[in-house]
Amino acid sequence: VVLVGSGTIKAENYGGVQIPLEIQQQRLTNGQCAIPPIAVISSSLKFDMESRFFKEAQTRPLIFTDNKDAELKAVLKNAGAEI
Repeated sequence: VVLVGSGTIKAENYGGVQIPLEIQQQRLTNGQCAIPPIAVISSSLKFDMESRFFKEAQTRPLIFTDNKDAELKAVLKNAGAEI
């Protein structure tokens, strides 16, 4: 995974991880997923679902949180994230 803070995701307008096809093939040969997911730590769970982070990701983002808000979690899951 690529571990990034939620503030960095927002401030730097992160999209999905981009890896050349030949490196993806090497990763698969080594038993890894072709494109690693981005893992984010967030307490607020406040993300823009229209951001590059959700729209361009080729693998499901992983979001780690201590937030108990089931509605926010549901919105993120519907956008493709794994909580």
